[in-house]
Amino acid sequence: MFWDVSSVATESAAILRAIEPSTTRFVVDLFAIAGGLYAAFRVIGEFLFWLKGPRVRLYIADRVWPVGNAGERNIAVQLHFSLYNNGRRVGVLQRIEVALLTPEQVRYNLPWEIFLDPRPDGVVPKSPVFPVPIDPKEFVSLAVQCRGIFQELNNVFDWPMGPYVFNITGWINGHRKILSPAGGFRFQVDALAWGLLSHQLNQPPHPIAHPVAVINWSE
Repeated sequence: MFWDVSSVATESAAILRAIEPSTTRFVVDLFAIAGGLYAAFRVIGEFLFWLKGPRVRLYIADRVWPVGNAGERNIAVQLHFSLYNNGRRVGVLQRIEVALLTPEQVRYNLPWEIFLDPRPDGVVPKSPVFPVPIDPKEFVSLAVQCRGIFQELNNVFDWPMGPYVFNITGWINGHRKILSPAGGFRFQVDALAWGLLSHQLNQPPHPIAHPVAVINWSE
């Protein structure tokens, strides 16, 4: 049996001409469907990300300022920190609260009281607290004093020596959010700090804010 090479080539070319347009259309349609699905998923993802609201993270300074002789039955600390909003919506910080755990394992909740104005020669009161907006992809830096009055304290809080742990909670757009790392931030009041903060050693006593290192500020 002999094959007609020319007829075979002609038939092959005809088959290819019939297949190529349909194959091209299939590939084009496939890419169009994939592109449409990608665009749809991206739009849905962006919408869900927007619905999730602001994503605020707190970065604390490497010092915290316990306040000695803050007043009868008062406990006060001063904090410096920055907040970053990694979300797509404006976040409004409406409240800050510090939960302070003492070396005696007693917990005190200290709500924010005033904004502070850090200066080279010290820190001075700036204004009463107010809601703070944080735009998407923006930083806001704050210095605040958090203070609580506790009737169970018999006198002035003397900042006993030892390790302290504190957690920072913020209310953002009406929602409560823990802004400190798991386990909280930690600092130590040593003999020097106690000597400066103690009501017993300050005669006459006067309020003083003394900086101590935040042990895990970089977490």
